[in-house]
Amino acid sequence: SDLNILYNCADVNISSSLGEGSLLEGSMISAKRGWIPIEDITDDDEVFTKKRNWQKVNKTLRLSHKDRKVVTLIVKKFRLPVTSSDDHPWLVKDKGMTLAKDIQIGDYLSYPKPNLSEKIPQIEYKDTLIDCTEELAWFFGLYLAEGSLNSNSVHFGLHKNETDYVNKLEKIYHKYFGNGKVSVVSIKGTNGISVEMYNVPLRNYLYKTFGKAKNKHIPFEYKFSSQAILLELVSGYFDGDGSEKGPYTKKINSSVKSLILDLRDCLMSLGYVPSLSVEKGSTNYISYRELYELKWSEQPKAIYLEDSDYIYLPVVDKIESLCEESIYSYDLEVPGDSSYVCEISAVSNCGLSLVEAAATGTTNIAPNNSAIPEMLGDINHIVP
Repeated sequence: SDLNILYNCADVNISSSLGEGSLLEGSMISAKRGWIPIEDITDDDEVFTKKRNWQKVNKTLRLSHKDRKVVTLIVKKFRLPVTSSDDHPWLVKDKGMTLAKDIQIGDYLSYPKPNLSEKIPQIEYKDTLIDCTEELAWFFGLYLAEGSLNSNSVHFGLHKNETDYVNKLEKIYHKYFGNGKVSVVSIKGTNGISVEMYNVPLRNYLYKTFGKAKNKHIPFEYKFSSQAILLELVSGYFDGDGSEKGPYTKKINSSVKSLILDLRDCLMSLGYVPSLSVEKGSTNYISYRELYELKWSEQPKAIYLEDSDYIYLPVVDKIESLCEESIYSYDLEVPGDSSYVCEISAVSNCGLSLVEAAATGTTNIAPNNSAIPEMLGDINHIVP
């Protein structure tokens, strides 16, 4: 539309009611502390933007979404439905920021690629800093897949036949974290074993850096480090919770949505674009409400486009409806790049008043074409 053209030429945010474009609660946002539900983003967070930068959130906005029009978008490869108000702008290839209601099936959403720094993460252990090596990255990847924490110890749950992994864990542990005992305990009534390391400083580092249980994640200093570190991190996870399907296809699972999104970003930095799907089910005698699966191939098919900055994913389904539930939607005010990244695309910052927008160089414009000159004139009076 003419308004979308104006938006992309003039860095203008367009919404059908000033500042009310928003994503429904539960939408995941890429932040420095991990993938966070939009309702849990705070003013202290830094989020990833359409320009592959980190920007601090200036303000979070919450709106009641009952009886408002919504649009749910699904893209090929990342089959996670994301729902926004119909007036929320999404970054679309060759169209720029486009209102959700104007997006068509076959349009390509723009997902910013992770921007690797090549900086080596450092591990705070006792009173020293240890540079992360490839074998330590593998150790941490296996922890993300199979590790658990008690108050004073680290445990890895493995199959009794995985003796190679037991030996590798013990070797890495003694090389970097001292000569403490590594115990291997059989799990009664199963083929499983628990590899146990009683080490409070290591336990605390893993908890602080990678989290535990449902809060596991890959921190940005690892996810944006180097391909060598990422390759071993993913390899460790795959060795713990991965499988091969045919000669070229690999897959990994997790019940933790934020962690599977982190792993997806790592794979993209390694040159893969994995498919991401979700289903209800159970594995290894454990029932999950939702189980997420990443699958990738050594011989990928060309079902997406890419350049140096973005992966472009085609919209395969668009569902327009009226939100009849008493549910909240959220938007973030992100100065500078005026955008942030959700599970499947970069989206625009919408929640600025005219005065705030003028101060940051971004303007919200209502869809009434006749009002545009008057509104822009008002902005020019505010900002010389």
